[in-house]
Amino acid sequence: MTAHDDLQEALAKTLRARRRNSIVFTEIALAGSFGSEGRLDVVVFTSTNGYRKVILEGFEVKASRADLLGDLRSSKWRKYIDAGVLSRFSFAFPEGLAEADEIPPEAGVYVRGPRGGWRFARRPPDLGDERPVTPRESALARLVWRRSGKSLGSALRRRLHGR
Repeated sequence: MTAHDDLQEALAKTLRARRRNSIVFTEIALAGSFGSEGRLDVVVFTSTNGYRKVILEGFEVKASRADLLGDLRSSKWRKYIDAGVLSRFSFAFPEGLAEADEIPPEAGVYVRGPRGGWRFARRPPDLGDERPVTPRESALARLVWRRSGKSLGSALRRRLHGR
């Protein structure tokens, strides 16, 4: 495993432990951003507010400063925000790799301390997740919940199935 893989797995493990009512995925391609151009390292799927609201949080993991700076220069990460699917987006990296003020304000900053714990150095802004569920999202949500072994609440089931 690479340093990036180790960080990605550590982040996913932490998020799974902290967000028990969520489903955490790794290596997820968003619509319009497939392959090497747009595979998010970690995505957290959460339903809240009595299953009436779905929140998707994306995390881009960076193990080296060169990789982080390359992404910031290329603006590749903006595709995740511009896709209009994510509720929040953050960069995740080891403490000391960069300062929060080096990261654009549209993204949160999640850092891993020397003892392995993760914390927000800057929380991500809300990207506007209040919108109707599309048929594609409905299919994705059904698949996600089925594969996770978690049951859908009746309100979310009605919303996703259009009843």
